[in-house]
Amino acid sequence: FRNKSVATLFIPKTGKPYVADTNMVPDNVKYAVSGVPCVRNGDDVDWHNYVTKQGWPADTVRNTYHNWLGVRDGEVWLITGKSAAKSGNMIYGMWFWNLMKDEGFEDVIKLDGGGSYFCRIGGKVLPGSSGSRRINAYFTWD
Repeated sequence: FRNKSVATLFIPKTGKPYVADTNMVPDNVKYAVSGVPCVRNGDDVDWHNYVTKQGWPADTVRNTYHNWLGVRDGEVWLITGKSAAKSGNMIYGMWFWNLMKDEGFEDVIKLDGGGSYFCRIGGKVLPGSSGSRRINAYFTWD
């Protein structure tokens, strides 16, 4: 993603959350989270001419469990579930858009699940995952 503008959810210190394509984090931001753009400006996204140009590979939108962050009416929503796109690409086959188009989200980004996890308990690092692994996600609100 070096030198590329990537869809990023910004939660400013004051004001409403928003998504922008950028490679810079503004000074007034409390949190910034980048992800695969799935809905931008209330509309479907173009896989080839928009998403892949940001640097996202096809395996980030394959049929598996995902977490998305959406902005609707000035609030951030957590969306979680399993993609079931017939094409195997939830964006290119419009699976995600058809699911979300009537939900009123201005923007939705998919968090990259990675492929492994890291766990530290009481200062002790536990072994990471491999093979058929589960990716744990923890979310907090303040």
